Amino acid sequence: MAAIYGSGDISNLTLWRVDLRIGAIWFLLALFWARLLLHCLARLPYTSVWVVLCFAIGYISSHYVWLPWSIQPGMCAAAFLYLGYLAKKYDVLGFVKRFPCIWAIAFVVWAVDIMFFGGMSMAINNYGSRPVLAVIGSIAGTLCVVGISQLIDRVSVLGSALSSIGQASLAILCVHLIEDDALPWQMYLGVLRTALPQVPLVMLSFIVRLPMDLIGAALLYHIPVINEWFYPQLTKKKHKTNMVSVTE
Repeated sequence: MAAIYGSGDISNLTLWRVDLRIGAIWFLLALFWARLLLHCLARLPYTSVWVVLCFAIGYISSHYVWLPWSIQPGMCAAAFLYLGYLAKKYDVLGFVKRFPCIWAIAFVVWAVDIMFFGGMSMAINNYGSRPVLAVIGSIAGTLCVVGISQLIDRVSVLGSALSSIGQASLAILCVHLIEDDALPWQMYLGVLRTALPQVPLVMLSFIVRLPMDLIGAALLYHIPVINEWFYPQLTKKKHKTNMVSVTE
């Protein structure tokens, strides 16, 4: 029932009773709807007005009914995608690089949002007790993460390693969700905690599960057809190869 409904969190506003959530992959459904909606809205005049209206409908309607397949989070996410599109179109990063003080302002806004965080879950369109601060803080935080990533990228070895991991992040996430649901981790971690009481439980979980997730992601990479679901770059590479073959 959770998989069919595709809700990122439990809600008492669903069309029928759903006792479990689909987990972290809710964002894939939301991203699908967000891209589809933005693609349609971009063809209309006054696109920004339609995007704001889309966000408002998704946000307000979620207080009265919770639709399946993460449609409403997708409606809200369309606004964030549109902001990203505008940022790229008008070269916001280039502007920020010319005026480095903006990084400091963004960091302060991000820090203030963390200090006064009122809860937030995009999975069910809950932007907390301070939704405006949550949205502004998320934008400032994203800008800071981009800046930090650019600094890391200056160390070529570290940047390349993180880039490779990033390309496999979807596969790692999906493998993690499967092993998280399928294996009796409470029992396993209980045994490990008894054997190694001096090691924090979070660290034990990380040490045991990360290799499993990495191995699973590596196996997915080598399964024909299925690997293209989890590694979009393979589809692009395949398409590029086909185009070259046709040209030749």
